[in-house]
Amino acid sequence: MHPLISALLCTFIALVGLFAGLVYFLIQNERKYQREAPPLPKTHKEMVDMAMKKPDEEMTDEEYNVKYGALRHETYRVSSIPLALYDKIDLFLHYTELYLIHHGYANLEKNFPIVKPIIVLGDFRSGTSNLERLIAHHKDIAAFSYTHAFLWHSPKLFDLFVDCMGYIRKSQGAPQWMAPNGPGMYYPHTSNVLLNRRRPMEVEIAWKSCKSNMNTNRNNNWDELDSDKNEDNNCNADLLTEDFDDPHFEKLLKTSIRMLLSHYKGKRFIWKNPLNGFRIGYLKKLFPDAKFVHIARNPVKTCKSQIILEEGNLRCFYMNEKEFRENNMYPPRPKSHYDAPRKSWVYLLHGQYPNDLYFQLWYPRVFPRTIPEYKQITRYLKQGKKACATAQAVAQHERVVLESFERCKIEEGKNLFTLFHEDLLDNATLVSTKLFQFLELPLTKPQLIEILEKEDFPNGQARIKRVESMSNIDNEAAFGDETSTVRQILEPAMQRFRKRKQNPNFYSVDSYNNNGVSSSTTTNVSSATTVGNGF
Repeated sequence: MHPLISALLCTFIALVGLFAGLVYFLIQNERKYQREAPPLPKTHKEMVDMAMKKPDEEMTDEEYNVKYGALRHETYRVSSIPLALYDKIDLFLHYTELYLIHHGYANLEKNFPIVKPIIVLGDFRSGTSNLERLIAHHKDIAAFSYTHAFLWHSPKLFDLFVDCMGYIRKSQGAPQWMAPNGPGMYYPHTSNVLLNRRRPMEVEIAWKSCKSNMNTNRNNNWDELDSDKNEDNNCNADLLTEDFDDPHFEKLLKTSIRMLLSHYKGKRFIWKNPLNGFRIGYLKKLFPDAKFVHIARNPVKTCKSQIILEEGNLRCFYMNEKEFRENNMYPPRPKSHYDAPRKSWVYLLHGQYPNDLYFQLWYPRVFPRTIPEYKQITRYLKQGKKACATAQAVAQHERVVLESFERCKIEEGKNLFTLFHEDLLDNATLVSTKLFQFLELPLTKPQLIEILEKEDFPNGQARIKRVESMSNIDNEAAFGDETSTVRQILEPAMQRFRKRKQNPNFYSVDSYNNNGVSSSTTTNVSSATTVGNGF
């Protein structure tokens, strides 16, 4: 045999052997996960039936595990990889995708320009996720998804890798609930909406690559938390204004967005992230032609819902907030997660601290550092007044966002659309029509109704039970002994909420009839169109 042919044959056999070995390893690893990870519900229907049965806070631990067992199972899987390894894999795939698929920066920038990106802003639990999902159903939209919760630099290659892992799981009999076309599972923040890994996600972890993020030089020392010695109480460390600059992060972010547009064949990028409300000036600088959408909600309901959300996050991961805070967010842990009880955050997360792993900053909650709110928030936390701390954060978010809009000349009807979650529930078709007009996303009325129905708005309107559930919070007694102080903190935001329909720019039935989509034509948006609430 010719030496060259012999060499090629040996190389081929070696590659086949290497591939077979890799597949064998992945299959054995899958079987290991199925043995060690928290068990899944018996069926998807059992999970859904439990979710529909009663609110989370009324569930026993056994019932809660039926609803969130799938999430706990997936959490165990993804946390088996150390965070440092995730970071290395992400950068390796990023540059591989950049040069192997797109042939470098210049080619990528030429083929996939970032045009009028959509920045969705609003506090946690104000309706931002629901709003983003509505917009993301449009065929021209691309968004980071749950697939990119850890690796966001390489949208295509990592998506392909996860798809391959899905085939391995399927071959071993594991259900595919989180697959791109799977039925989905529940998260504490989704209000009984099933999400698979293709659904949009805020990807706060992207900011970990920025030289200034919510964790940069943060002092979580419990003894000093509310002290004047703690510099966090006297700074605006988490405000990124138009004066901020980080060229390395900017290039990484824009390159990843262009890769995302390429991967999903999108024309417009959407990014929803409540914490981006503290970065409006910087985002406006990065994307001068951005379209900003700001959603708000009754602040009392927002506050109550945020408390329930954090409690749900902590319960889902078997975490004790007091234990974390009093240990400066890093409580002691055994060397191996196998040495911890199965129903513990240590076992579930393989001993990794959740805020470091996920960078979502809700385990327990990490609050932005601004003057004067952060100092008051830390005082409330030390006093055990969780509701007051949360209310202060709600007021903080609204103040920062509105002041940023004014400072950066982000104007209603020009590059800003403001809406309230209650009004979306009250008349989803009307509000969505005005929204898509503002975003310059063409839709026929049947297409709009189809999108709304995908997000549980049958025939373009919210279900009666959904509207009623939004009105069931007892505002007068929702916060126990802290109710009076909470309402005092939230009163300025409540005044804005009460006055929203008094503004002449508020969307009306007449404006919808004159400017809305028709059954046969697409939306037309002109610079003179008045949209939003004008606040």
